[in-house]
Amino acid sequence: MKVQQFPKPQHKKPRTKKYGPLFPLGYCLGCLKEYGLERHHLYGGNPDRKLSEQYGLYCDLCQKCHLSVTDEKDRELSARLKQEGQRRFEAVYSRELFYQIFKRNYL
Repeated sequence: MKVQQFPKPQHKKPRTKKYGPLFPLGYCLGCLKEYGLERHHLYGGNPDRKLSEQYGLYCDLCQKCHLSVTDEKDRELSARLKQEGQRRFEAVYSRELFYQIFKRNYL
């Protein structure tokens, strides 16, 4: 029988509740393709990517559109997705909560 030198702590981390996606999944929002899709978090970076996942602020993009959005080549599509994400978030929650979480206003 082994004796643990460093026992594990008895407390558990609180679980964060994940909400469903606020965008329809199954096709690219940039070019409407239905194959080769990748998940794109609307608000990237740390910790915004985790918050985007938690509140359902992600969409499907094809590989070409995803690369252009993440490399900041297609700023128009990126801005449009962030604005639509904020609109859909505010339809469910409030503008104050959006600003409190993401610290920006995209509208």
